[in-house]
Amino acid sequence: MSTPEGGSNLDPIMLELFGAEVDTHLPALSEGLLAMEKGRSDKQEIESMMRAAHSIKGAARIVGNDRAVRLAHLMEDCFTLAKEERITLSSDAVDVLLQGVDALQRICSPQPDADLGEDFIRSLLERIAAVRDGTMPPAASPALVAPARARDSTIVLPARCDDSVAQSLRAQFCDILGQGLARIRIDFGQVEYLSVTAMSLLLSLAREAEGMQPPLVVEAFRVAPPVLALFRVVGLKNALVLSG
Repeated sequence: MSTPEGGSNLDPIMLELFGAEVDTHLPALSEGLLAMEKGRSDKQEIESMMRAAHSIKGAARIVGNDRAVRLAHLMEDCFTLAKEERITLSSDAVDVLLQGVDALQRICSPQPDADLGEDFIRSLLERIAAVRDGTMPPAASPALVAPARARDSTIVLPARCDDSVAQSLRAQFCDILGQGLARIRIDFGQVEYLSVTAMSLLLSLAREAEGMQPPLVVEAFRVAPPVLALFRVVGLKNALVLSG
């Protein structure tokens, strides 16, 4: 994870525990928000997201990661107000909160993210605060903002796709899903190992892409026979378009 402000002398074990805490609670936020976007959320799920944001906030405070504290705190406020039915989390609001999840992932990752400067964080905090305060501007007409879905994106997976790689891919996939692409091509040519978390992430991506309008094609190519055998076990073989 990125070095917390003023935290260069922190015990490495504390930082490792912080990473484990974040990895535990971030999926609850992303999965809960995606369910909310599809109209499948209820008060219990909102409460789960509220607790997840609260836990990340507390863990970040212990290690001095101030940016994560500020983000998680605002997100927790949004979930608390939504649970109490004092605000309604529209599709646009969910998009902003998903950006918050992505930023938390990158802020708390083992490697610092140079793209997440203070100006970016300040802008994101302002947007989340607008969700909390119910002051988000109305969405523009879809006819004016609908992107042309005519581009592809290729992701080359490393030889060992373990849980840490899966977490970094999660943020990358979140970015890609919002870019209005027509197809994601995933190159498995180097892959020798896929963790359960990585396979679950790929399956979740494929299902999310399938439900988009129009559907986003997720193509897997250069898949070695041992990896293909794993695909069959977890149901990925039918979820991905296989080529090459």
